[in-house]
Amino acid sequence: MTDTPGGDFTHGASDPGSAHHGGGAAPGGDWSSGPHIDPATGAPVPGHLGPDGLPPPYLDGPAPAATPGILRRAPQRNDSVALGAIMCSAVGLPLVFCCLGVPLCAAGVLMGFFAQKRIRDSQGALSGSTMAVLAIVIGAAGLALFVLLVLSTAGRDLRRF
Repeated sequence: MTDTPGGDFTHGASDPGSAHHGGGAAPGGDWSSGPHIDPATGAPVPGHLGPDGLPPPYLDGPAPAATPGILRRAPQRNDSVALGAIMCSAVGLPLVFCCLGVPLCAAGVLMGFFAQKRIRDSQGALSGSTMAVLAIVIGAAGLALFVLLVLSTAGRDLRRF
């Protein structure tokens, strides 16, 4: 074996059809020896691709274990906007009777729609779509209750005249 100026190891077989240079039994070339395997370690030489343009497969033993955190999907976390939306709507609903709940319910509805968009655009990284929908429903119910209260009191006031 000799080391060529380009850093490749050669085995003396310069015929492209030989087993050392891509003519082996495996499709795309024989990776057991040839210009892309370091003879000292048996590992592929960094930066070299095989005859088919792909990196060589691992030949010795099982494939290396996955690096922790690289291949695993991160756990989903609840969207903070969805949590804020449901809190606004839930606090605003009983406060509708004293008019303080109207801005809270409106904020809960708007934040619920915004949270749904964020969750949809996060490609699975965020969860909490159910909270966002509940915030929209509770906030809308609070706003509808406020409208009914206003209309009912306005109707009573008009009857007095």
